[in-house]
Amino acid sequence: MNELQKIQRLKHELVCLSRRQDKLSVYENNSPVERRKLEEKYQNIKDELNTLLAEIIKRKEDGVRNQQGDDVGSRPGFFQQQNLTNPQKDAEEDVLKNHY
Repeated sequence: MNELQKIQRLKHELVCLSRRQDKLSVYENNSPVERRKLEEKYQNIKDELNTLLAEIIKRKEDGVRNQQGDDVGSRPGFFQQQNLTNPQKDAEEDVLKNHY
């Protein structure tokens, strides 16, 4: 089950739980045990959602860091190791040769 499906399932469970809680509040003789069970279930769902969202955010932040920190052209010696030319460096050299 992917993350979107988990979030949708948890959202559905929260809606159902909210409806059950509303029904309980209508009746004056609602049991404290039932109310506590609902509150525990609500807290469990809330905790699961928070954990899932924290994992998604962390993974996204890690991906952004990897994209920013993984600039191939900035690695010393990368182009020499791969027997490639650095297009940016070549362009800079061409500008310098043509300008001066």
